[in-house]
Amino acid sequence: RDASFEGPTCCRPTGMALGKGRRASSVACGTYFTLVLTTHMSLLACGKALIAGHREPSEFGVPKQLPTLVGLPLVGMAAGDGHAVVITAHGTAFVWGENRHSCCGREYPTELTVPLAMKLPSCQSSSGGGCGDGLNIPDEVAIQDAACGLEHTILVTRSGRLLVCGNNNFGQLGIATSVLNSSNIVI
Repeated sequence: RDASFEGPTCCRPTGMALGKGRRASSVACGTYFTLVLTTHMSLLACGKALIAGHREPSEFGVPKQLPTLVGLPLVGMAAGDGHAVVITAHGTAFVWGENRHSCCGREYPTELTVPLAMKLPSCQSSSGGGCGDGLNIPDEVAIQDAACGLEHTILVTRSGRLLVCGNNNFGQLGIATSVLNSSNIVI
């Protein structure tokens, strides 16, 4: 963290400028970052560069859209300690940030610097792509909600199924240790 970019502490609630015509519908906070979902289904992010993207010093603290997510109809989001998830109206989950203990649903890399569609094993075709046409995802794997912890992620599908990934050292994934194979990511 570069101390020259530190902003002042706010002791009382102060307005956050989202830009002309933008209104917030929900917000999520991680460690050193904030996500804002707008009423126009777009995401704004500020704070930690790994989540909010690189900023010039003159833009420090200004909520901005992430280029990878522009134009996607975003309906939900969740923030963990160092990772984030957004959900599209079609049921796709995009994840990025620190990938400690595979909390982003991938064994590697350890950091995802841009939002990537989460790979769901039960939704993989033989060509390595996803299922459906990107718009018609089966309810069994279409994501409707998400929550993130320190090193884990929980996704709720439209059919009510829970998909989990990340650290299970305290049993937070809801899966007995005897069921887990240490070489596999659970999702």
